Amino acid sequence: MFRKKPVFWNEDYKTFAKSFTDKQFLQNRILADKLAISIDMQHIKRNGNICLLMDDKDAKQWLYSNLLQANSCYVIPDLHGTIYQDTHAYLQSEGYAIHVLDMATPAEYLPYNPLQCMLPKDDAYISAVDTILGAMTLQDKTQDAFQHEIVKTLIKAVLHHVKTLPAEQQTLKTMQGLLPQDNETGNKHWDGGKILYSTSPTALKCLETLSQAPMSFLMAAAMKVDVMLQEIMATTQEHVAFDMQTLATGKHVIYLKYSHPAWHQDIMSLFCAQLIDVLNTAAEHSDEHELEENWLFYIDHPQYNLAIHLLTAPRHNINLAVHTQAIERLQYVYPHEWDLIVNNCDVMLYAQSASHDTMDWVSKTITQRIERMYPAGKIKREAMPNTNTYLQTMQPEQCVMYMRACLPFLCTKYKYHQHPKAKNLAK
Repeated sequence: MFRKKPVFWNEDYKTFAKSFTDKQFLQNRILADKLAISIDMQHIKRNGNICLLMDDKDAKQWLYSNLLQANSCYVIPDLHGTIYQDTHAYLQSEGYAIHVLDMATPAEYLPYNPLQCMLPKDDAYISAVDTILGAMTLQDKTQDAFQHEIVKTLIKAVLHHVKTLPAEQQTLKTMQGLLPQDNETGNKHWDGGKILYSTSPTALKCLETLSQAPMSFLMAAAMKVDVMLQEIMATTQEHVAFDMQTLATGKHVIYLKYSHPAWHQDIMSLFCAQLIDVLNTAAEHSDEHELEENWLFYIDHPQYNLAIHLLTAPRHNINLAVHTQAIERLQYVYPHEWDLIVNNCDVMLYAQSASHDTMDWVSKTITQRIERMYPAGKIKREAMPNTNTYLQTMQPEQCVMYMRACLPFLCTKYKYHQHPKAKNLAK
C-alpha cells in the first residue's frame, strides 16, 4: 500500500530558494537536487558550515559537485592524490592557483616550514602559537593532565625563544637543540639551558613552570617533542619559506596529499591552523574586514583538533564542511566537543548509514527541530511521527537536508554528473 509523505517533511522548495539560494547557479553551495544555499553568508544569515553524515561515495559526489561550482577557495585532504588527479586541470582552467602539500615527497611540491610561516611577534603571533599547540597531537591515552601540560609548556617555551633568534636560526633543528638532554638527568630539575638567556618574556615565564617539574617528567616530555619534531622535519622543508599571506588574495585550491600514518594528520592540522590564522588576520586588516574570496575547508573523517579550531576561531568568509560516516566517529575523536561541532554547522546532510546510533541521533535531532518549528498545540507530542522509521526506509537516491530554523527536506541526492560543467572533469 502506498504511504503518503508525512506532513513534517518540507516540500516548499520555492520558498527555500527565494530565501537562501542565489539566482546565479554558480554562486551557490550545492546541497541536494533542487536545494542550494548562497555563498553570501551575510545575505542568508547562516554560517555556511555543513556536517555531512554519509559514506565516502556520497561525500565524493557532494565535494565534486561543489568543486565544479568554482566559486570558492578550497582546502582538500586528498588520500593518495585521487581528487587532485580528477579536478586540478579543471580548476586550473577556471583561473585557480594550484598548491599541493604532499606528505610523502615534500621537495617536489609546496615548500612549507612551520616556523617561518608563523605570524610576527605581536598579539596575533601569541594566538598563533597557542593554535599550533592545539592543532598538534600531544596528548595520548598514557598521559595524565600534568604530563600533557609539561609537553605544551616545553613546546611553547622553545617556540617563543626560537622566534627571537635571527631568521636563519629559526628552524626545527634549532628547536631540537634547545630540549633537555640526557646528560642533564643527574639533576633533579632543569635550569633551562640556552632558553635561560632568552629575550622572550613568555619563554622565561614558561621556564619558571618547567623548573618546578620533576626531571623524569621533563625528559619524557622532551623525548615526545623530539619525536614530533623529527616527524615534521621529515615531511616539511626546513629552509624554504612559503608566504601564506599570498593566499589571502586570488583564487586558490590546496590539496593536502597524505597516506595513512597518523603524523600526516599532524602536519595537515598544523598547516590548516596556521592558514586559518593568516586568513583571519588578513581579513581584519582589509578595508571591508572580509576576504576577497569565500573559503571552504573540507574536513574528511575529522582528526585531532582541526575542526575545533576552525569552528571556534574568528571566521571571515570561511566555511567548514565536516564529513564523517558515523556520529560515533566524531564522539570518539572529540569526546567533549563533538556536539560543539554539529551545533556550529547550520546545515546537516544525511544519507543512509549502516550505523544505528547515527540513525537514532539524526531521528532525534529531526524530531526536536520539528517540535520547535510547529506552534505550541498544533501538533500533539503523541502524534509526532516516528522519523526513525522513515530513515530506515529511505531509498538509496534519497537524503535528508535540514538547516537551522527550517523544516527538514527528504530530497534526492545531487550527482556531480548532473552539473553543466561535469564534462570538464578528468575522465
